[in-house]
Amino acid sequence: MSDIQVYADINSSFIRFIVKNPSADDILVASSLGIRNNGFGGTFDVDCNKILRYGLYMFMLQINRGFEDHSKYKDLFLSIKEIFDKIDTPRIEYMKSKLSRLVTLKVNEEMITKTTYDWLFEDQVEVVKASLFLNNILVSFETGMGKSLIGSSISTLNDHKKTLIVCTKSAKINWKRELLKWGEKIEDITVVNGSGKKTLRTGEKFIIITYDLARTKLRALLSRDINHIIIDESHKAKNIKTKRFRVLEEIKKVKNPRSTSLSGTPITNRSNDLYAPAKLANHLLGRSYKDYKQRFCIVKPSQFGEMIIGSKNEELLHRCLANFMIRNKVKKVDALGVNVSYKRMYLGMEYYSSDYNNLVNEMITKKGISKLELHSYLTSLSRLCALSKTPAMIEYVEDIAFEYNEKILVFTTFTDVIKKFEEHFKDKCVIIQGATSDTMRDHNKMKFIEDDTCKIFVLQTQAGSESLDGLQTVCNKMVYIDIPLVPKDLTQGVGRLLRLLQTKGVECGLAIAEGTIDERLVDMNISKEKSINLILDNSNKTFEFQDVEFELLNFLKSNNGQIIEDSSEAEESNVAAGELI
Repeated sequence: MSDIQVYADINSSFIRFIVKNPSADDILVASSLGIRNNGFGGTFDVDCNKILRYGLYMFMLQINRGFEDHSKYKDLFLSIKEIFDKIDTPRIEYMKSKLSRLVTLKVNEEMITKTTYDWLFEDQVEVVKASLFLNNILVSFETGMGKSLIGSSISTLNDHKKTLIVCTKSAKINWKRELLKWGEKIEDITVVNGSGKKTLRTGEKFIIITYDLARTKLRALLSRDINHIIIDESHKAKNIKTKRFRVLEEIKKVKNPRSTSLSGTPITNRSNDLYAPAKLANHLLGRSYKDYKQRFCIVKPSQFGEMIIGSKNEELLHRCLANFMIRNKVKKVDALGVNVSYKRMYLGMEYYSSDYNNLVNEMITKKGISKLELHSYLTSLSRLCALSKTPAMIEYVEDIAFEYNEKILVFTTFTDVIKKFEEHFKDKCVIIQGATSDTMRDHNKMKFIEDDTCKIFVLQTQAGSESLDGLQTVCNKMVYIDIPLVPKDLTQGVGRLLRLLQTKGVECGLAIAEGTIDERLVDMNISKEKSINLILDNSNKTFEFQDVEFELLNFLKSNNGQIIEDSSEAEESNVAAGELI
């Protein structure tokens, strides 16, 4: 600490840190957090009116890990607390006055009336309060933690006359429902559809539009005085080369609105997924993809070209984003009072084993295989595994639904698996897949919630993993027939049940054809989830992971493409509650 001097001025809310010989990383973190380096070497001035408490703490740890010992610097931390308490008191009072609309909701069979502010959880309050001094934020709360309430509250608090909500097609109706639930008027909401003459009006307060329609309606959107853009499921625009991203970038460039990006999984597969939201927010880290990749990504050449296979400097990346990306401090399972447990359900490859082995042998002996061909092979293998498991899983789901009289969600990627469930259960199940219309999607959701005879909800993994709320009020069980390629699809799927108003522990089954790519996919999901959490939740470790297709190819080659013989009976393996798989 002898190399650092700290001066805290409670009256002016400024804190000065004088650091002897600051490192390049110290300066990068300071600049990323909006902390001014006043030009005198290691002198950093922090305006506490413009920084999150957590952001300041991350900067302090960057310049000296000794600050982890709060007792050693008790006086300093007391001064910092006093500064932020002084700043927050009028802000909270202002929030209470602006978010005073009374809202009545049904909770545990009881009708409760509170102001919008009082409906906010502690972590939600912190995010909405941050909008008073941060124009661009990435809200990275876990699924089911009320991100839609946060977005609408930010618009109300800051008197935004027109808010643009960009979302997936499946989320349009849900956003409208959420806004109405929190007291907005129907005439203040426009849902932009792809057909029909009625599209945009002039007097609406909220415009709800899909990513794809935003592209076709861009000129009309740019003619509106948009004050706030809410980018729902912002990981959908993680690739800066896509039209989705470029449309958002154009709106930001021309209208310069406040932006609130919402995503429970801002990193879906690779650490470079965070570059796009940083670029949209004009964050320091979003100014050069080359610099970002060089500093935070592990890149190696492969037969498919240059490939990002891992992340590095995760702790530094986490600190640089600490005044932009806001994570919920209280873990979802703690906030909800319930947990999730994963159950591996091992099954023998009773059917299609010859087809599986033949396809593997064809794939591993093929010379000059392209990544597209490899992906096609692996998808076909996963489909064969899913079809083999389907009869046993239909029996399992039938027991849950009709022997134990409980509702259950069934996730699968493949339409022929969905068809087998539909043929077996008929009107006792409902379905959502990619081709399901918005109207039928909402109808099927409400039937599952309200009809006691409808016990089974079959969901195509991509189409059903997002923007479905309310299922948690009637269901706490789910099963994956096939294992997702990326942890995001598993996390988002579990988030359909592990969310606000869930009162039971969530049980998630994973059907695994033993000796096949299923086993490796489960292990890879675990590894990737650990790597993602290093960045999002702060750690100083470095973790490498292989490209999915390339890793599975190596796995199959090492096993000579053969399925391990197993009995036909299913076995179950429970995992400690709260752990991923």
